[in-house]
Amino acid sequence: MRLVQYRTIEDPAPGCVTGKCQYAAALDLLRQATAYVQDNTGRTNMSQALWCDQGGHAFSERDPGRQRISVAVLDEESGREIQESRDLCGVCAEKMGLLKRRTTSAAAPAIDRPRADPQRIRDLEDELGMTRSE
Repeated sequence: MRLVQYRTIEDPAPGCVTGKCQYAAALDLLRQATAYVQDNTGRTNMSQALWCDQGGHAFSERDPGRQRISVAVLDEESGREIQESRDLCGVCAEKMGLLKRRTTSAAAPAIDRPRADPQRIRDLEDELGMTRSE
């Protein structure tokens, strides 16, 4: 079976109805699913599935903890080290210690540190025999 033209299949499989392949029905279903995603999520496309090279499973490209790392591996043919990229899901990246938990947010106010008392500083300098320029 091969695609000859848009929506036309030459030598349709036995499961096709009245000589027309179910391609048109599948295409219609795909359009409905795409419209559903757009209407209900505001996105114009679905996210891609990536493969977690650490855990050996699929995960969404929109995983907030997802990491891409570069590793050096030995090329069996040449015997040289080559760089390869590896994708990890957020859970596996965290297990490997690749995710650092943020302790402060960018919007957090700065901490006011107490300032040293100028008189106390002069007293300490005098105790230590330090000279100061005034």
